[in-house]
Amino acid sequence: MLIPRTNPLFDPPKPDIRVQAESAACKMTFASPAERNRFFKQFVRGESARDALQEFEQDTSIFGFTKGQFSLIDVIKAALDKTGPAHLTCSTWTVGSQDLTALHELLDDHRVLSVRFIVDVSFQSRQPEILKHLIKQFGLDALRVTNNHAKFFLLGNDDWTVSCKTSMNLNFNPRFEDFDISNDPRLHAFLDGVVTAIFDLAKSKYISKKAALVDFREHGND
Repeated sequence: MLIPRTNPLFDPPKPDIRVQAESAACKMTFASPAERNRFFKQFVRGESARDALQEFEQDTSIFGFTKGQFSLIDVIKAALDKTGPAHLTCSTWTVGSQDLTALHELLDDHRVLSVRFIVDVSFQSRQPEILKHLIKQFGLDALRVTNNHAKFFLLGNDDWTVSCKTSMNLNFNPRFEDFDISNDPRLHAFLDGVVTAIFDLAKSKYISKKAALVDFREHGND
């Protein structure tokens, strides 16, 4: 029996709050099959994104470090090799023009079925030309802006619910980076719900008056 310590500030614990050790052990389980088949890897010898995701399956998750030899768009491509055509959501602080072009090619090839972006509000002042490029290629409604430093992407279709949390932005940056990718329906639903709420909120009268969204609309008319 596991007996909690007494606390002089409260009454002595009642017998009914004692927990059987077997019950406690049953609750100490992973949330999903992917968490039970979890790999921890270092990809620091020039491995590609496809090498890094070689063992990634529906019941497998991978946490890995890289030296920045591949970018987030490469991870997305490697994940799509596993999932087949899927809907993409990407939250990032910054975006590179080459990565946007590569992503548009995935749309043209019907490997990406739809796309949503969340970017930081500073993106329009830091990279105005890339912002125009993003809107021209994907449309204004594919984009939302907020004070954002969260970096992750989602891939979803009838068979997969992929979530990848990462230190990488959507650009090539050869630095020490990490990624954590899994096919976890609960995590995917949680992150997708947050993104959907941001997209819905940005349509409200309170958000549409912000300068950032006004600027986006002006860029979109170019």
